[in-house]
Amino acid sequence: MKSWVVAHSPLCRKDIVGHEHELGLLEDYLKGKTTRPILLGGPTGGGKTTMVVALATEMDFEVVEVNASDTRNKGAIEQVVGNALKQQSLFMRQRLVLVDEVDSVSGRSDRGAIPSLVRLIKETKTHMIFTANDAMSDKLKALRKVCMVVQLNPLEHEHVVKHLSRVSKKEKTSLSAETLSAIGRRSGGDLRAAVNDLQTVAITGEDNLDILGARDVTADIADALLRVFKT
Repeated sequence: MKSWVVAHSPLCRKDIVGHEHELGLLEDYLKGKTTRPILLGGPTGGGKTTMVVALATEMDFEVVEVNASDTRNKGAIEQVVGNALKQQSLFMRQRLVLVDEVDSVSGRSDRGAIPSLVRLIKETKTHMIFTANDAMSDKLKALRKVCMVVQLNPLEHEHVVKHLSRVSKKEKTSLSAETLSAIGRRSGGDLRAAVNDLQTVAITGEDNLDILGARDVTADIADALLRVFKT
């Protein structure tokens, strides 16, 4: 069964709900109106990566994604990110190097990773955006000095419900507006969690809304369905 989070991921700016001001800052950077790379902070499930990819793709950027948790030491950072910055773009398109979960680096074993990123920023003219759950972490202090920090707050309830309504309509569910509102309220602004819950409830029926319980942001849809079918 395909995840609705993946199936209904935003493909362009008009698909993104909320964060209008932050989207404007990202767009200004990609248009060259501002020059400092962006450190995009925000909670898990808030749509940081999805937002960047959708906007950049719409603006005809070639997006190269690097997950910092997979390149945690100085050598790996320099090789993977460095190569992404140096490669020629296909069809001469502008390139954006997107480094996800940058706050996952800079532990004891990888202290040189952040300084390496700072050096790469200073040496390249390629657009770079970094995402982090905690952009204000002490270990990112050096990165903040060379980046513009853009913080995504949890989505407002109305924006979560708007997206849930859109997904529900496309999936032809029979869920009521009250149920969508309840799912949105439980999510606490975590859009990914809300859509996972929507899929679970759509499969199991409105009477099973209580099975979701308190929001556990670490549970995915497979876990939720397993709980349902065991009852």
